[in-house]
Amino acid sequence: MERYDKAWRFYHDLPKAFASSDRIQIIVGAAALQLDQDDFVERLFLQEFAVIREE
Repeated sequence: MERYDKAWRFYHDLPKAFASSDRIQIIVGAAALQLDQDDFVERLFLQEFAVIREE
């Protein structure tokens, strides 16, 4: 639905315990990319996520 602004604002309103979740950060990464939030996206690429498996 491409509601990136709404998703970005919602993410920033979440309590830190939820916002720091790997899955939430990966999902909001798509919104950050569309909104040119380059610092956030760059941090995502430098972070290791427990929910991603390599095979």
